[in-house]
Amino acid sequence: MPKPEKDPGAPDVGAPLAAQIKYIESLIKPPRLGEAEFEYWSNVWKPAVQAAARKLADNRRWFYQLQGTASASAVIIPALVGLNLSGTGGIFVRWATFVVGLIGALATAALQLFRVGPRWRLNRHYYADLIGSGRTFGMDVAAADGCAEQKWAEFQRKIDSIIAQYNVVYDSEVISPTQPTGALHGT
Repeated sequence: MPKPEKDPGAPDVGAPLAAQIKYIESLIKPPRLGEAEFEYWSNVWKPAVQAAARKLADNRRWFYQLQGTASASAVIIPALVGLNLSGTGGIFVRWATFVVGLIGALATAALQLFRVGPRWRLNRHYYADLIGSGRTFGMDVAAADGCAEQKWAEFQRKIDSIIAQYNVVYDSEVISPTQPTGALHGT
């Protein structure tokens, strides 16, 4: 079966992240970690880390593109207005000013509507918390040459807590600010 083409605009988080995950997994693979625990690792922690890394890279890229566009238009518009040309050149400058202003306004609106800045910061913390917890857990398992029941329970609670906290903060910092007042409460 042919391999699907990679989206050229998609952020490349694969190789460095895969190397980190591979290293951590080499520390915890069974028999150091039980089969059920490794299933949790593979089906909860690993996909959460991979999704957070993709979101982080994607939001960073969008933030810089939109912020760069908005900032560039804020610099270009006064320069165009300052030309104060008449005739055919003046018509072109007025239209160029209008178009650049419209592009800048749309970029600014997209920054506010999609909240890519807050999303980027939120995903950066989420990714760091997940990968840091996984790395610490992996090192503890390797140092003890196995995983005590208590260590596993602590790790699982911590990951579940990180995911739950991310969902709460995402709702309060990204989703709720874009909702009209009272929309979340049915009023």
